[in-house]
Order: sequence, then C-alpha cells, then structure tokens
Amino acid sequence: MKRILVIIIVVVALMATIPAMGQASDQGSKSDQVLMKLRQIDLLNMLIPLALTHDQIEKILPAIERARQRVRQAEKDEAATLLKLDGKVTEAIKKSIETSVAPPKELLDELAHTTQAMGDTRDSIALDNTESVLKVFVDTINAGQKKAAINSFSPAFIDPKAKPDTITDDVKLHFFVNNILLDPQAYDILVQMSRHAS
Repeated sequence: MKRILVIIIVVVALMATIPAMGQASDQGSKSDQVLMKLRQIDLLNMLIPLALTHDQIEKILPAIERARQRVRQAEKDEAATLLKLDGKVTEAIKKSIETSVAPPKELLDELAHTTQAMGDTRDSIALDNTESVLKVFVDTINAGQKKAAINSFSPAFIDPKAKPDTITDDVKLHFFVNNILLDPQAYDILVQMSRHAS
C-alpha cells in the first residue's frame, strides 16, 4: 500500500508540473504521455481488484459519461468567460508595464470574483458528479467489490497523520469515486476493461 501511495504522490506532483513544461517540444509531449501511462497504471491498480464484470462496467459507464459531459460544459463556460476578460486584461498588462502603475483594484476585484465563481462552480459540479456516480456504483457492485473499493483507501491520501478508525467507509467510497472513477482517464480504461471482462 505504501508503494501505491508513493506512485500516486509522484504522479500527482509530476502532473502538476505539466503546464510549466515545454509542451510544444517533442520531448515534453513524450514525457507527458509517459506521465499519463503512469496514472493509468495507478488506476488499473485500483480498478482491477474490484473484478468488475462486463455488465457492471456497462451500468457504471453512462453515469461517468454524464459527469464528463457536465465537466466539459463547465470548461466551455469558463473558456467563454475568460475570453470576455482577455481584452481588458491584455490592456491592463500593457498599461501597467508602460506606466509602472499596478493594475487597478477594480480589475483585480473583478478577476478575483470571476475566478472564485469558476472555482465554486467546479466544486459544485465535482460534488454532484461524485454523488450521482457513487449512487450508480454502489447500486451496481456487490459487497465484496464494495469492500475492495473501501480497502483501497489509505488515510494518508487525505492526511498522513489521520488515524484509520477516524475515516468512515462513506468517506472512503466518496474518495474512490471522485479520484478513481471520475479521473479523466478512467472512462477509457473501463471501456477497454469491459471488452475483456466476463
């Protein structure tokens, strides 16, 4: 379990650096692909012990797809909001550089409000998606599979100092759905797994 935790931490840390890497370069693109494969290994390590059947996967996939659609719509809405700000922000940067005067407080307040609203929307969608997929997941799996999902959780995922007996099974299942089933790569992996499942 410690090895799994180390892999998760390394993958998350490395993926956080992706925007800073020169993605335009061929080397950066190849390393990004390797990072994605590392995450796929991590996901498989969590999904395969559940021994999901073909029928179970087919019942879970539509719920995940609906969640993905909500995320894609939110991303489109965010892009539209940011594009509306682009001219104003570009002009403020130009003016600040030319005059050596910091951008106006009104603009900073507007940007803070806008990014806070986007963050709140993301949080709300993430919660709704987790709840809707969790319901389908729990209704689809058997007791042994539920136990496997719960036991895949380590308290260190949330807090290295947390005591295992202080974290409920409900929290563990929420974590599994939010961080495994709703991972951007999980859907495609489950589709491939369903082709080989009995």
